[in-house]
Amino acid sequence: PVDPDSCIAITYSCVGHGKPCCPGMICNPDSSSAPCIAETSPPVTSPTSPPVSMVPVASPTPNPTASPIASPIANPTNSPIANPTSPPTGTPTRAPTPTTPQPTNSPIDVPAFDSTTSEYVRVNQVGYLSYTTKIGVIVDASTSPLNFQIQNTANISILTGATTVYGSDGASGDHVHQADFSALSEIGTYKLVVDGIGGSLEFDVAPSLYTNLPHEAMNYFYFHRMGVEVKAEHLIDDRYARTAIHPADTSLPAYNGWCETCDNFDLFGSWADAGDYGIYTVNHAISAWTLLNLHEKFPDAFGDGTLNIPESGNNIADVLDETNYGSRFMRGMLPSDGGLASHKAHN
Repeated sequence: PVDPDSCIAITYSCVGHGKPCCPGMICNPDSSSAPCIAETSPPVTSPTSPPVSMVPVASPTPNPTASPIASPIANPTNSPIANPTSPPTGTPTRAPTPTTPQPTNSPIDVPAFDSTTSEYVRVNQVGYLSYTTKIGVIVDASTSPLNFQIQNTANISILTGATTVYGSDGASGDHVHQADFSALSEIGTYKLVVDGIGGSLEFDVAPSLYTNLPHEAMNYFYFHRMGVEVKAEHLIDDRYARTAIHPADTSLPAYNGWCETCDNFDLFGSWADAGDYGIYTVNHAISAWTLLNLHEKFPDAFGDGTLNIPESGNNIADVLDETNYGSRFMRGMLPSDGGLASHKAHN
């Protein structure tokens, strides 16, 4: 048993005790003991997944009953989330007889489909986790299933199957098929190739795809700083370096018709909100509280020097430095006449 309070990565909460479980753990039905136990429950193969066949180069592994969930951006962590690196144990539950055509086991020398890249064969270019669902989308007007292969970098087919006809996609207006290749769990680089259409861009299957997600989530705040230059040396992607936005925020007049006798407002030190240049007291307070709550619960997360921000090296946790910068303007939202604080500043 593992005490879930020692984990930062939240996967799902247990009914009853309301605590999160670590990756690789599940809720313990016996709530009188440890709330989370090692995940050993039998995996279940979805009855709606199209059938696939694997040649001997890769071993098919059924999907686990619960997929790892990436940490939400509002709750970044100080370490990457560990995804399962070995197949789950237990005897898989047999799925009902599928309604799509059964593929046949292909010999190792089965002819490979033409893998010339086609814009009509689409996959998740970020990649797929080893033991989670893997779906590709094919744009094609056919109302019958299409044969597909998963090919490795040597253009050798290691998995074959047939698509499921999804039909019209309301968002794109396309008639599409879905190719389920969830049985593919071997770490590597692959293409989804459809007979007569072509191949997708290459994608990776890996035990972890988001190792830098916590740092990237926190870098969001530095990138959205207003009033100062955002420098390439502090950005994960230096293409987004820019000059200062609203550098004159140290002296702003009140909105016409409100607080007309008040002194100008010093609102220097804030984060741009979403896609505009407004700063909002409530939104910023929630964001600041989230970061402070993270520091309170996990004081070792994002310590001094871990985020590579301008304040790094001052013996103060970087998460506190970032929170302090983005929250400074809130003190300036109080009007000099003693009235209530303004709820936003906008141009």
